[in-house]
Amino acid sequence: MLMPFMVWAQNNTSTQQLQQAITWIENQPAQVINLQKQQETHSAASTFNTYIPYLSTDDLKLIHERSGKTGKYAQYIQLHNGLPIWGTNVRMHELKNGSTRIQHVTLNTATISCGKLHERTTHWLLTGNQLEQIHVETAGGIQTISTANGELIIQRDLRRYLHQDDTMVTGKVFAPDPLSRAGVIYGQDGTWKHFNDSDYALLNDQRIDVTFPATLAGDSFELRNAYGRIVDFSMPLTSNRKEKNPSFNYTRKQQGFKDVMALYHVYNTQMYLQSLQYNLVQYPIRIDASASFGDQSFFTFDPDTSLNFGLGGVPDAEDADVIVHEYSHAISWDINPTPNMSTERRAIEEAMCDVMAAVRSKYYTTFNWRRLFNFDAPNPIAPGNIPFWNGRNGQSAKTYDEKLNDPYRDSEIWTSCLLDMSEHFGSDTLVDIMLASIELMTSTTTMPEACELMLIADSILYNGQNRLMIGYFFNERKFGNFPMSVRSSTAPKYYRLLNTAAFATGQNPLTIEMTNAAAFDVVLTDMTGKTRLSLSQQYLSAEIKPDELPAGIYILTVIQNGQSRSEKIIRN
Repeated sequence: MLMPFMVWAQNNTSTQQLQQAITWIENQPAQVINLQKQQETHSAASTFNTYIPYLSTDDLKLIHERSGKTGKYAQYIQLHNGLPIWGTNVRMHELKNGSTRIQHVTLNTATISCGKLHERTTHWLLTGNQLEQIHVETAGGIQTISTANGELIIQRDLRRYLHQDDTMVTGKVFAPDPLSRAGVIYGQDGTWKHFNDSDYALLNDQRIDVTFPATLAGDSFELRNAYGRIVDFSMPLTSNRKEKNPSFNYTRKQQGFKDVMALYHVYNTQMYLQSLQYNLVQYPIRIDASASFGDQSFFTFDPDTSLNFGLGGVPDAEDADVIVHEYSHAISWDINPTPNMSTERRAIEEAMCDVMAAVRSKYYTTFNWRRLFNFDAPNPIAPGNIPFWNGRNGQSAKTYDEKLNDPYRDSEIWTSCLLDMSEHFGSDTLVDIMLASIELMTSTTTMPEACELMLIADSILYNGQNRLMIGYFFNERKFGNFPMSVRSSTAPKYYRLLNTAAFATGQNPLTIEMTNAAAFDVVLTDMTGKTRLSLSQQYLSAEIKPDELPAGIYILTVIQNGQSRSEKIIRN
C-alpha cells in the first residue's frame, strides 16, 4: 500500500522535487469508467485500449488479483519502454451483476520526454513534463527509492510483523464506556466525571471481565496477537506491558488499562468482521494507547499502519467508540487504499467509521448508542464547543441540502441515514452492505454516488431485497430520487419508531413515540392493502407486539391532527 515517507537531504532541491513528484502521483484521484453488462467477454487489455486509447497491451503489467464480496478485482501498473511508471495504476472490477468498473491513474506518455536508460533504473517517475529514472528496491521489508545514480530520495518500512502463537488471557475493560454501561450521561448527579483519570470507584466499577488472545514470549505474556500489538512509538513512553501470569486486570489509572482496552476492542471488532465473512486487516496493527499528551487520536499508514490514541482530557483509549472508529479507518484502507481527497469523500469515511462504532456500542448496551464518543466527548480541554466537545450525532435530522462542506459536521448526515436503516433491517445487514460498497468507491465519491454504490452492493449481496427501504431513507435525506416502497407524505415527521430491528426478529414490541401530545391513530396494512391492525391512542406512545403479526412486510400509517404519514416495517 502507499505510505508517506521519511525524508533525507532536505536542502537538495533536486531530491525535494523527486519527493514532491512521488507524493503528487501517489495522491492523484482515479478516473472512473462504468460499463454496463457486456454480451461479449473482452480481455482486460483490449477493454482498457477501447476506453483509454493511449494504453496498448504492452503498456500494462498485472500486479495482483483479488475477489471481494462484490466481484473480482485486477490491478495493473502502466509501463513505458518495458519499465513501470511509479504511482500509476489501473483497477478493473468485474461486478457479480455482470457490469464492469475501471478506475485508473495513467499517463499519456506520447509527448513526455525521457533520457537514455541507465542500467540501475527500475522505474520511471513523472517530474514536470519528463520521466525521471529511479531505482526501487525492497530488502527486509524496507523500501528504498533512489535516483539512477544512487542518491537517496526516500526510505520507508513496509513490514507487517510476524507474531508467535496466541494464548487466551483475561483482562478488564469498559464496554463500551463507563457512562453508557451505567445508563448515565457525563456529569450526571455531579459524580459521573473524568476526575483526572483516577481510580474513582463509580467508574472502576463499570469494568467487565473479558478474555482475548495475547502472546507468550519466553516466560511472560505480552499484549500482542494476530490482529494488534501494543507498542510505544511516540511520547509519552510508557513501556510495553508484560505479565508473568495470563492476567491483565488493571485499574483505570494504570496505563495498562488503556492498552488492554485498545487491544481487546480491536480484537472484538475483528471477530465481528469475521462473523460477516470479511477477512480484513489480517495482521497485527501497531497500537499506541498513549501516543501523545494531547486530545487527538488518528489512524495512519506512515510508515506502517497504526492506531494512535491521545491522553488529553478523557484518554481516548478509555472509550471503545474511539478505538472502533480508528480501527475502522484501517478496515476501510484494507478494503480500498484510495486516498480520501475530497471533502465529501472524507465525510463518508468518517461516517462509516462512526457507524461501526455505534453498531458495536449497541452490542453492549442500547443506552445512547446513536451518540458517538459518550465518555470521550464531554472533554473540558478539547477544541470545539466550549466547555465541551460534544462528540458526533448519529441521530441527526440534517439532510444533504444542509451540508456545510465540512467533513466532520457533514458526516452526521451519512451516519444518521445509515443508522436509520440499521434499525429497520438490522445492523449486520447494514454493515455488510456498507463495507461492500467501499470496494467501489473512488477518492472523490459523493454521498449521492455512495447511495448508488450501496444499492449495487445490496443487489449483489442480497439480490436487491433491501433496495426499496434503502431508497426510502436516501430520499428522506434528499440524496436524490430513488425507488422506494412507500412514498412518504410531505408532512413533517411527528413521531419516532423505536425497536424496529427487535420487532423484525420478534424479540420486542415496536414503539410509536409521538412528539406532540395529541390523540393519534395507527393503521397497519399488509402489502395486499388489507388492514391488519388499527389503534386509537390518547397518549404519547403506542406499541405493536410482534406476535400479533405473521412474517411479512407491512405499511404503517400514523395519523394526527389531520396529517398522515406512512412507512414500511418488516416482521421476519
